[in-house]
Order: sequence, then C-alpha cells, then structure tokens
Amino acid sequence: MNFSQHVAFHQPLHQGNVDQDHDIPSPIIEDGRLRASDLADRFEALRRQDESAAYRSACHFDDHGSLPDYPEWREKIVEWSYQVIDYFEIDREIAAVVASYLDRYTSWHQRGTLPQTEAMTKRSFQLVAVACLYLASKLYGESPSSSSTRPSPRRPLRIDTLVRLSRGYFGIADVEAMERELLLALEYRVHPPTAQAFVRHLSLLLPIDQVSPQARYQIEESSVFLVELGVFEASLSHARRSSVALAAVLNMLDRQRVGILAEAFAGFLDRVQNVAGLDPDFDEELMDCRLELDELHRRHLGERSITKDSEQEALRSEQDEERTHSPVSVAAAPFGYGQS
Repeated sequence: MNFSQHVAFHQPLHQGNVDQDHDIPSPIIEDGRLRASDLADRFEALRRQDESAAYRSACHFDDHGSLPDYPEWREKIVEWSYQVIDYFEIDREIAAVVASYLDRYTSWHQRGTLPQTEAMTKRSFQLVAVACLYLASKLYGESPSSSSTRPSPRRPLRIDTLVRLSRGYFGIADVEAMERELLLALEYRVHPPTAQAFVRHLSLLLPIDQVSPQARYQIEESSVFLVELGVFEASLSHARRSSVALAAVLNMLDRQRVGILAEAFAGFLDRVQNVAGLDPDFDEELMDCRLELDELHRRHLGERSITKDSEQEALRSEQDEERTHSPVSVAAAPFGYGQS
C-alpha cells in the first residue's frame, strides 16, 4: 500500500447521507457515497495490517526480560511526545505512530539483528524517540484534504526544532543517522494501523436513524480520548489495534447506555460483526483490553463522575496549561535524560 492510499484510511470519515441499500451512515466522498461494501473494504484493509506480524512488537518488555525498564521509559517518551505534539498543534494520532515505531524498533534492537548492536541506554533510547517523532511528523504532517469538514492542524516538525529541544544532547547528524537505522528496523513499514483509525470507522457503524449526530460525535471523541490514554500502556502495545479501538467504543457505549436505544446498540454490534469483520462477543483479547482501558479511565478521572463534560473540561484545562509553556525538552524529561 502506498502512502497516499494509506493516508486515506487515516483521514476522518464524516457522516453524510444514509445508504438506502444497507442503512449504513455514508460519508460524502467527492460526488459519491461510501457504501457498506466500501466501508467493509476499508475495514478489511485495516484488519490485514492489524494482523500482520510486521506491525507487531515481537518482544514482551513487561516481563522483566533484557530491558526491564522499558515500560517506564516508554511511558515517559509517550508523555513527552504528547507535550510536543500539543504545543506545536499537530495531529495527536502521531503519538500512536511514534509508540508503534518505538515498540518495533526496540523489539528489533533486542533481537540483536546487527552484530555491532550495543546495549540500549536511556540516552540512546531518547535519540530513538526523537527520530520516531521526526519520521512520524514528516509522514503524517501534511495538511488534511480540503474536502475534510473537520480539519485538524497538521504540519511536520523540522529537524532543527527537535535538535533544539534536545538542548545539545543530539545534533542533526545524530537524528538523521538514527532515522536511517529506524527505517531499516521497521523495514520501511512506516504506516501502522492505529486504534484511532479503527475508532473513526467504527463510529460510522452506529445506526444513523437511532443515534443523533451529537451522540455519535460524543461517543467517537470519548473513544478516541480513551485510546489515547491506552497509548501510554506498554501492556496494550501487544494487542491488535482493532481490539483496543472496539474495547474503547464498547466501554463508552456502556457508560452512555442511558442515551442509546437497545435496538441501536444491537444494530451496532451486528454491523461490527458483519461489516467490520470483528467479533464483539467471544474475543479474550478484547475483554482484556476493555478491562485495562476501564481501569485507565477510572485512574485518570479519579472519583469524579464519569461524564463527557468532565473529560472535556479536564482536557481543556490541561491543554491550556501546556500551551502557556514551551514543550518539555527531551533532555529534561522526567526520567533522568542524559544519563547512560
């Protein structure tokens, strides 16, 4: 799949008219409509990537193997990535791409593919993180299509900007050399499926005649928020992105069941199975993801009432605070950057 084809899967799909043959919400694409068969084709392409071993981390770093600190290092890099992304107002989905690159590179490194491979240190891990963010922002940093009705700001990060953020720890040549090694480790498979992409497609399966546009938007945005929390967890990195996304949507539907008719919920589950090709009932991985995402959500919200308004208020407050300061330097992030 080439880059232009893959980007189409990662652009938001916006609801339009209802396809009369299948009663599937149909976003407008130029002069046509996305029919159920087209949506099924998109799910098939996403699932094919999702099932591919090329996009999965081959090692479980949370089992205290050769890199026992990896979950902690990874969490702090994801936090740093979101801070930089929010400050420069680029697409937050890039953080999920960065995490995929990071997991797969580290897996490749731990296998010792190259004879001269040295043990990974915090410093080298930081350099990998900078290269991951640089590469992801280049590939996913273009402006969205002019046909998009919900544009999000997207622009690539300049390499000199990232070098300045490192405060002298890395130079341009260091980042460029690591980018080349990163591409080798990833085997140039640089467009991983993301849970966010699955969420956007899954939201189209909500029956348009039974779920209001406001409720659909609320469910989609709440689910995206939940999968963004999931990016922090190394334990979720081994799950299929479709499982993480479906778990998030089902959890949010459960929380908002008062406003969703039982028939609408049943219709959604039917389409998940018949259009998306996913099993919402008998999947152990899905159940594990639901439990972990629910626990993440509860930890994030504490004892507060779990409502979308409270989530939005918390996010607005956090983002306003972040944008009044420069993003945290990779050299000053909180786990002892600069140490070997």
